[in-house]
Amino acid sequence: MAGAEWTSRGRRSLDGVATYIAVEGGRPKSADKLVDAIYAKAESYGRQPTMGALHEDLPENFRYFVHKRYVIVYETLTDGILVHVVCGLGTRLDADVPLTSHSRRSGLST
Repeated sequence: MAGAEWTSRGRRSLDGVATYIAVEGGRPKSADKLVDAIYAKAESYGRQPTMGALHEDLPENFRYFVHKRYVIVYETLTDGILVHVVCGLGTRLDADVPLTSHSRRSGLST
């Protein structure tokens, strides 16, 4: 079944964004809405993995999409996507977000 799976790093990075918005920003409802929206959007991309954009600093089988001020980086799989990280716009993907394939199902080395 096509869909979105998340690495532990991907979940931690989304949790970090949500915690910052809820605690530092004092907007827990906004944080919950953002998390729900990113999960829903990731599921949508999981049904059409090639819908995301390519980036020259990402490995060949990686793509990304943007939601509000956040970039969600994922790996395309044969039956969906594997989300690796959620980061703020302006993050340098080549230096600040080093990525390697973690998926055995993608047929790539780990």
